[in-house]
Amino acid sequence: MWRAIYKDGSIVKEIVKEIDAENKEILFGSLDLEQIKIFEILLDKHVFGVSLLDAAFRFNESIFQFEGFEGEKLKLIYFKRVRKVLGSGGGDSITYNIGYQTEGSEDKPNQQRIMRIHHEGANLRIAFHVK
Repeated sequence: MWRAIYKDGSIVKEIVKEIDAENKEILFGSLDLEQIKIFEILLDKHVFGVSLLDAAFRFNESIFQFEGFEGEKLKLIYFKRVRKVLGSGGGDSITYNIGYQTEGSEDKPNQQRIMRIHHEGANLRIAFHVK
């Protein structure tokens, strides 16, 4: 499940269970991307987040900061890939990707920083992709 925290402090959550009149499903495409300050993925008992204000990644209480993004306008990157695992073990292998991209210009190409969270069964692996 994901949640977005807007600059005004309001929170929008993806609802994945018990869709009813009060809990409508929120699609990622309906978010106001210009107003998001923090985007988080909630898996099991872990929180993985990215701040579009200070270019920091968060894993539970730990913070990972990339330097050189002060004053840059950052765009959110989020997608997930689901692979079906065939055989006796079965199940899904899911990789969540969250991060940001700078806008770039003619004299400065855009840059990306992505945290990849690979979730398969009870196993979690984290890796950073820098482009």
